[in-house]
Amino acid sequence: MNYPQMRLPASHVEKCRQWAQDIIDSRRGGSPSRSISYSKDPDIFLNGRLCEVVVCQYYGLRASEALNWSFQQVDDFDLQLGALKIDVKSSEHAYAELMPYSVVRTDAGLYDGGDFSHLLMVRKVGPDEFELCGWMTKQDFADRHLVAPEGHPKAAGWIPGTWYVPIEWLEPVEQLRCYRGPYVDHAGRFVHWCQHELCGREAGRGFGVDVRQGRLGRWLCPDHVNL
Repeated sequence: MNYPQMRLPASHVEKCRQWAQDIIDSRRGGSPSRSISYSKDPDIFLNGRLCEVVVCQYYGLRASEALNWSFQQVDDFDLQLGALKIDVKSSEHAYAELMPYSVVRTDAGLYDGGDFSHLLMVRKVGPDEFELCGWMTKQDFADRHLVAPEGHPKAAGWIPGTWYVPIEWLEPVEQLRCYRGPYVDHAGRFVHWCQHELCGREAGRGFGVDVRQGRLGRWLCPDHVNL
């Protein structure tokens, strides 16, 4: 399956790298955190943050505003897409075929108690290239997840008991674009997404639009405009 790919500019990568190192340095200094992610490896924070920035870029969000860049990290959601609260799961391996949720977090009650509605998987396929593999609702993941046994061939390094689903079970990331709402892209275009069910492709025609009255109407792509 072909997944949407995104490339981050060097300036974005460097900002994330510095943030990851600052997180580690702040913890050495005893700064408080509500996060259960106690890793001392800045690369773990770097990869996770890069994948979160990729999601922001894909959906037209400003990462500087959509993400928490403070040292006060929390274990709820990573970013908000309209009413959706997204927990971004990441892998630094291009061949990753599974979307996991940490057994440490589930044992701590952070899955059931976490303030998020959807999980979204991103994997790193190059130094600055990423693939957006898909999404699943929190409830669906809870209902359908598998549990990694010891020595799982595709889950090297995982703690036995880790929840996961194969990425082929995930829904296409394009579908969530309709939750983004209209926005002005980098070229200055006012972009709308198709609102037919969960299409999410760029829409070319709007119906019931009256900007003066604050009505943005319903927008559809060419495939759904006559349905």
